[in-house]
Amino acid sequence: MIPCCGNNVCERIDGESYSVCSDDCEKNDDDAIQDCINKYSSSDILRSNCFNDVIDKYGYSDKIIDYEKEKCQNKYDSLYSLCLKKIAEEYAIEGICGELSSWSEKDDCYENVAVKKQDYNICLKIELGLSLGDCFYYVNLKAKSDCSGLNGDYKIMCLAKIEGNSFKCDDISDSQLKTRCRSMSFRVPTRYDDYIYW
Repeated sequence: MIPCCGNNVCERIDGESYSVCSDDCEKNDDDAIQDCINKYSSSDILRSNCFNDVIDKYGYSDKIIDYEKEKCQNKYDSLYSLCLKKIAEEYAIEGICGELSSWSEKDDCYENVAVKKQDYNICLKIELGLSLGDCFYYVNLKAKSDCSGLNGDYKIMCLAKIEGNSFKCDDISDSQLKTRCRSMSFRVPTRYDDYIYW
């Protein structure tokens, strides 16, 4: 059956869509995503802004991430990981951070996603002790929640970092986490003075 444009019935089963007949069909998330791709295929920044608008209106879509990851495939191997990191941070998807090649990139990615989502628990995926403390600190700066959502030893470690009190580390029962806490710097970090999400 050939869809009839103008009959006030959107015949998606037969191939009719907003882009084919806006008189019959309302724009859905697939149409909005395709509009972003068509309009901004050569501009990563504008396409990303457009995709974020789609997410705000329709919710998260795997199609956006799949499209962005496919664009990363076209880059050199050395840039592929950086491209994935950018996607993870832009759309706040910590799962992509785990796909990165180096631990330092993964840790940095988890930290940036945690701050954007204001979620201390994402910080727990960080491998290096110094980065974990800084992640707690920056999430707290943004969320202003004094480590809520964390329990036990991790909450103590988080409070030690945001209060700048290394003696709190002594209250941690897990010996490895206590050592990790003591290895943190207790000065106020300055790395994110111009943090892009703030």
